[in-house]
Amino acid sequence: MSNVVQDEPHLEESTASNEERRCWICFGDASDSQGKWVKPCQCSLEAHQKCLLEWIAEKQKGSSLKKDNSIHLALFNLLDTLIRTGAPYIAALGLGGSFLISCTTYGAFTIMTLFGARDGEKLIGNPALWTWKTWTGLPLIPILLLSSETRWGDFVLPVAAVTTLRATGVSPNKIKLTWPISPALTIGLMPWVR
Repeated sequence: MSNVVQDEPHLEESTASNEERRCWICFGDASDSQGKWVKPCQCSLEAHQKCLLEWIAEKQKGSSLKKDNSIHLALFNLLDTLIRTGAPYIAALGLGGSFLISCTTYGAFTIMTLFGARDGEKLIGNPALWTWKTWTGLPLIPILLLSSETRWGDFVLPVAAVTTLRATGVSPNKIKLTWPISPALTIGLMPWVR
């Protein structure tokens, strides 16, 4: 004898004894009989016909809500995709900006510490009037100072001196020997006094 499995579920009256029956929807048993018992599929689940019809009607109502929610779900998926795509770039921008501000602050602090408040302010000038040279030169100061501790220090320090002078708007060709020594002359002589 071959077992034939039917593809479509069907409702058939259950033939199990009343003591063993339990409705899988309302969890009622045979003692609270609410009409006919049905088996919606080949499995062991049984239900009251009334409970099953109410359950099906409730699930069909929920499908219209799912259609309304599908627009919201699509928008949330789009937003999620945009955030996932943009997050690495936003993080890189934030880290890069933090690095630039930290290096600029440390460069300005180095000049103020090295030359004092009065001469350092003369050398750096007003931050509102800084040019692109200042914004690129000041962040290079800590980088060049750190790299001067490597084996390329003899090459890096003259570049650091010229970069600092260019960033502050002082041309190395226009430095004059005065007493007390000007901050620009001090920066120009630092690589060779080391």
